[in-house]
Amino acid sequence: MALIKNINFLEKLRNKNPKIKIGICHGVFDIIHAGHINHFEFAKSKSDILIVSITSDKFVNKGEGRPYNDEIKRAKTLAAMKYIDYIFINDHLTSLNYLKKLKPNFYFKGKDFLKKDLTLNFEKEKREVIKYGGKLLITPTELMSSTKIFNNLFSEFNKQQKESIRKINKNYGYEFIEEKINSLEDLELNLVGETILDEYVFCDIAGLASKDPCFSTIQNNKKIIQGGALSVCMLASQFVKKINFYTFGKNKTLKSFLNKSKNKAKLINLSPKSNIQIKTRYLNLNRLEKILQVTNFRKNIFDLKDQKNINKKLNQNLINKNLIICDFGVGLFEDIVLKKINKNKNIYLNVQTNSLNQGYNIVSKYNNAFYVSLDEREWRLAFKNQSQEILNDIKSNKTFKLKSLTKGKKGSVFIKNGKSFEFPVYYNKTVDTTGCGDAYFMITSLMIMKNFPSLIIPFLGNIYAGMHSQCIGNETVITKNEFLRTIKRFLTI
Repeated sequence: MALIKNINFLEKLRNKNPKIKIGICHGVFDIIHAGHINHFEFAKSKSDILIVSITSDKFVNKGEGRPYNDEIKRAKTLAAMKYIDYIFINDHLTSLNYLKKLKPNFYFKGKDFLKKDLTLNFEKEKREVIKYGGKLLITPTELMSSTKIFNNLFSEFNKQQKESIRKINKNYGYEFIEEKINSLEDLELNLVGETILDEYVFCDIAGLASKDPCFSTIQNNKKIIQGGALSVCMLASQFVKKINFYTFGKNKTLKSFLNKSKNKAKLINLSPKSNIQIKTRYLNLNRLEKILQVTNFRKNIFDLKDQKNINKKLNQNLINKNLIICDFGVGLFEDIVLKKINKNKNIYLNVQTNSLNQGYNIVSKYNNAFYVSLDEREWRLAFKNQSQEILNDIKSNKTFKLKSLTKGKKGSVFIKNGKSFEFPVYYNKTVDTTGCGDAYFMITSLMIMKNFPSLIIPFLGNIYAGMHSQCIGNETVITKNEFLRTIKRFLTI
């Protein structure tokens, strides 16, 4: 058997031997087990030549710590098997590139592909094989799971994480959760909030300036990413059927982002001439460490005329059901606008306290809400509790019916009827925590709207927020299928 680096070799092999039956197996093949061996044995029994294509490292999407073995180690392991004739490292997301070139007689997959394909790639591959007269064959071998082996033997899940996952498996399981998440497609949301844009400037640090005690940097590149309520809207668009999005800023700017969403939100611009707050973050390119943050202004000032116009638009369009409020302290939720919002008892509320509004933008300015999600500092400011245990204050609060306390690397707590449901984080390493609280708030709000069991809400909220932490800012909008695949992987334990 041989490791083939150039796909042209395999294409020539096909052209020179048109009558030979060529079979293809494709996958990651990270942690080899008996199921894989039986899979290859069956495939070889049907083929004159069996080619195994390995997904290259950069396209393996199986979570933190995967692949456990790099592509070269995986290829060398497979090279020791007598059933395989050629091994090819495929530097593409799917196998379509070489299926088109090789036109195999057989394309082999395991029984797990008889279930729903969350990657959405399998059906495309199947059509390509059939298009050229080939056959898709499901190997009749016993299912085993590399993911389960990895999660139990090699993953960085600690005892608390594993016990919490087993608790979810025992009470509900993946199929139940998948059905519940799919039910979110029926929702129509009304989202009122302040848009923020995050500008990331990536720099190479040259060292300290020669005459001043400051960093000397060389600017490399920069990007502008959606933030604030705009980010929440784009995240929610992956799960629900419709969003009525109330915000302010230039239409052209807002639509340039919203047009990228799965379900394009209906934009109701409350104040097209108002400025959008831009936060510029300077990062060390090598390690993605934040060096400095600069904001273009502290807040918008809406005069009485502006507020009346905003309230008029809210009166004309806003309905009470599924009302999400994203208050980032940029000036919208004050005076008569705040009074109008406070008349609604069925709101899902996120009030952010940051360096620009510390002590001024506090959740206590709202006199009721159905659900509130805040971090520990924001809850402490609301209760004027600087150092004592905060959870008891949150539990005893009657102003807000349902509550979440997010605790960063310590996980989160969901509170309902005075009872708390606490879960740990599931990602031990993060790239950027910007927007993770907003992501948690969004996905948990949707789950509450569809009456998910309380035990599931913080569990899924932590997974979703953890996925969000694996990218810069709010750059990556997680799709529903990506979320489901990750949940399924975590529950395979």
